Amino acid sequence: MAGKSRFTPEQKATVYTALLASDGNVKRVARETGLSTTTVRRWKEEFAENPPAPEVMAVASAEWLDDAKRVRSKAVLEIERQIDAREMKGAALVTTVGVLDDKIMRVEGVTSKHRVDHVHHLPTADEARELLGGLLQGAIESGRVRQAELIDAEIVEQAEFTALPSPSSS
Repeated sequence: MAGKSRFTPEQKATVYTALLASDGNVKRVARETGLSTTTVRRWKEEFAENPPAPEVMAVASAEWLDDAKRVRSKAVLEIERQIDAREMKGAALVTTVGVLDDKIMRVEGVTSKHRVDHVHHLPTADEARELLGGLLQGAIESGRVRQAELIDAEIVEQAEFTALPSPSSS
């Protein structure tokens, strides 16, 4: 029987789902599933080349999502109970809800066609130079406009000041 796995494809798909939800954290998944870290690490390496079949993954991820959503709902109810009882010591519960929410979104993102990946690009050195040059030119021009306004304001103030009658002439 050497070489024959004692685990079903469904069990492996459950571990794959847990790895997705835990961002590949082998130790966490081993703790959650009761498997050895060696087994989880080996499967993770296998999954890189040969992930579970989509139909098996659909069932495993749906079961995992159901469990995670159920636990998240219980945590939210417990937070609410603690708030109502004015005994909110819920930092751990809030963290639990946040972590479960994050994991649920990861698994849902992988199992749905609506996954969105955000990619950020910094400008090239030339683009940055051009952008900063434009910003600098705009600042210089704004300074010139403001300087002209200040000079006009001084001229107006001086003209009004000289137009006032002196106190001795009254």
